[in-house]
Parts: sequence; C-alpha cells; structure tokens
Amino acid sequence: MTNALPRAGARPVVDSTTAAMSDSHRVEPPRSRRGLVLRVVVLLALLAFVVVNRNELPLAWRAVQSASVGWLFAAFVLSLLWLVNFAALQDRTQRVLGVYRPFSRTIQLAAAGHFLNMITKSGGMAGVVPYNADARASGQSAHRSTAGYLLAELVNHLGFVITLMIAVPMIVRDGRLSVADIVAIVVFVVLTAGFLVGVIAASRSQESIRALHAWPNRVGNAVRRRFRRPERAESPDHSAADDLHEAVVVARRHRRAMVPVVLHALAHQFVGFSVLWAVVHAMGLTNGTSIAIVTYAIGTLFSIVGVLPGGLGFTELSMAATLASYGVSRGEAAAVVGVYRLFQLWIPLALGGIALRSLSSRRARVDVNAAFVDER
Repeated sequence: MTNALPRAGARPVVDSTTAAMSDSHRVEPPRSRRGLVLRVVVLLALLAFVVVNRNELPLAWRAVQSASVGWLFAAFVLSLLWLVNFAALQDRTQRVLGVYRPFSRTIQLAAAGHFLNMITKSGGMAGVVPYNADARASGQSAHRSTAGYLLAELVNHLGFVITLMIAVPMIVRDGRLSVADIVAIVVFVVLTAGFLVGVIAASRSQESIRALHAWPNRVGNAVRRRFRRPERAESPDHSAADDLHEAVVVARRHRRAMVPVVLHALAHQFVGFSVLWAVVHAMGLTNGTSIAIVTYAIGTLFSIVGVLPGGLGFTELSMAATLASYGVSRGEAAAVVGVYRLFQLWIPLALGGIALRSLSSRRARVDVNAAFVDER
C-alpha cells in the first residue's frame, strides 16, 4: 500500500485488513451446524462419563468438596500460564520466520487457534487460520506465518515425544502398561514416523517434500485404476508442502533462535503436567509426582490418537484407568480427571471462543474506505 494521497478519479480498493476477510481465510466462529454437532458430541461425552462413573459420583463429589482450595487455585493459575507459554512458543516461531505482532495479539491468536484445534480433528492445522488472517490483515506474509505455525507444531510434537519417553519406562517399571496403552503407543509411533519422514523430505529439497505430498493421491489413483474407478486429478497446490519446507529450512538456518523455541516447547509439556500435579495434590493423593507424570502422558497420548475432537472420551477414560491402576479409587479418579479437564480443556476452550469472537468482531469493524490506488 502506497503512502501517496488518493487522486480524483482513483479507484477505491480494500486494504490488507479487508483482504484477510476473503472466504478462504475468514476467522469466524463455527457455523451453526458445526456448533450443533460440537454440542451433541460434548453432551454425549459427558453423558458417557457420567454413566460409566455413576456409582462413583457421590464419592467423586465428596473428594472435590474436600479438595485443597489452594492447590485448585494453583491449577487454575497454571492453566492460564500454559496458555501464555503456548502463545510465547508461537510468538517465537513467528518471529523466526519474520512475522511480527504484539504479544498481546499473539495470546489472542493462540487462544483462538487452540479453540479451533479442540473442536475439530485436524491434526492441529485448524489453528493456523487466525494466524493467516492476521498476517494478511497486517500486510505480512501468510506463507511465512503458516511456516511459523508449522514450526511451533513440529517442536511441540517433539516435546511430547520426550515426555512419552520419560513416562513409558515408568509405566513398564510399575507394571501398569495395558494393551490399550500399547496400541495407542504404536499408533503414535507410526504417526511420528510419518511426521519425521515429512521433515526429512522437507530438509532435503522443495521437490522432495512436494513429491511426498503428492504420493497419497498417486497411491490412491493406482488403487482406483486397479478397480477401474475414475482417477482423481493431481492437485497443483503444494502450499502445505512449501510451508513445511520453509519452516525446516529457516529452523536449520537460525539454530540459535530455535533455542528459546525448544525451551518453550518443553515448558509447554512441563506446565501441562504441573496442572495435573496440582489437581492430584489438591485431592490429597500420595506419590502425586509419579502418578501425575504417567497419567498426563497417557491422557495426552489418547487425546492425540483418539478420533473425537479434544480427545473427548478417550482422554477421560484412559486417565481414569491409569489412576485406578495405581490404586486410586474410581471416585477419586473421576474427581481428578473431571477437575483436570476443567482446567486443561474447558477453561482454555471458553477463553479461545471469546478470543475468536473478538477477532471476528474486530474484522467486522474494519473501515473498507481506507485506501486508494491509481488505476493503470
């Protein structure tokens, strides 16, 4: 956008903020149909949790009533700190890619992005939408903003890999590893292996990651030819592959700048564990640290491999089963899981919904009569 004053006869155009309002990059709350589906899923998950633990609810309620208010407040503060650190992680990766914005703005975007990730099963990619729209609104590169977001997701994933590597030996040592845990770990290892293959391809060359990006469609077409079904045209859009390539290349080029990113990713896991640790202590459970580490890792694992958004159902049942395997009564386990999910899921979800609504309201207030360019 030029700094020249508009001349008579010049053609009005929308500015960069208004450009971010295009249909493909809108930041808006879920549509009414999606919202209805979300509410039904949440209600079914809550109903299932209540039915499974119906005989333990009185004991769970008594455990909550006798919980330490100080430790519960600590868990609440830690849940807010988790969101702030998550925003700091995103802020660092965005800056590494050359996208700058006020930190208060990044907190808002992080909350909104987390909200979108929790209500969809998108592998964490739904959360990129607010960042892209904001980058366009501020006249910055949406491509680099996406690459920064992918870089944060990549490092954060590796942070959880480290957490799981710490927790699994503890589970095996204690003899608490169940068949369901083994299946979830295998699925996670397969997902991580595919993730690493993509990173390696992206680090080699842009052509390598583009070829890998096109591979699933080619395999699908080979199967369709086998069964004499119509083939799907290969998409010329390699933007996702290009964004990953950009993220990996920049990370390798700016190794020093990546140190704070890695520290924030590790802090992300540590603070997440600390929320559960505070809840466990609030309920007066002994050996709270080891139980919290294992239960946090298993709960997070099942939230990743589970098929429902936000890990609904999978997270609650896996955490309750893990706590029970350590001798925690079902009533106390239900209390721990319910309170933990309040701080870990529902409060951040509410804050994210507010942030997303605020972003949408801000976009709606944009003055579209701000800029003019010469018609040539």
